[in-house]
Amino acid sequence: MDKINKTKQELEIKTSEDLFGIDPQPEQQCPKVDEHLRINNVTIKWIEGYVKDIKGTEDLEDIYKYADDIDWEVGNLNAEPSLEELRLKCDMIRQWGQQWKDLAKKLINERECFIDLVGDNHLIKLEVLTEPCL
Repeated sequence: MDKINKTKQELEIKTSEDLFGIDPQPEQQCPKVDEHLRINNVTIKWIEGYVKDIKGTEDLEDIYKYADDIDWEVGNLNAEPSLEELRLKCDMIRQWGQQWKDLAKKLINERECFIDLVGDNHLIKLEVLTEPCL
């Protein structure tokens, strides 16, 4: 067991975020996007159906009725609240990621040597340009 998991177990902490004082990871937002797309797709299908009905009739009363139905459907297309909620969740995800990045940088800077953490594509160049340990 690594140090972090051992410490979490000893302190009866479930997440690394809790251990390090980082906000909890926000939940995935794909279901919110899917819900918004589903609502829009259903509404568009309804409006397309009303347009087809309008094209299929010459009865002015029916046309007005369908136009009212379209107007009502368009009124339901207000995506602003769900998109604002999605924007807020995206901000939370960015903050969560930044907190991890800040912690990682702090820990890396405190290490005597961090060459073992450098990506392979930079490792060879770094080994040539610097001492074995940074």
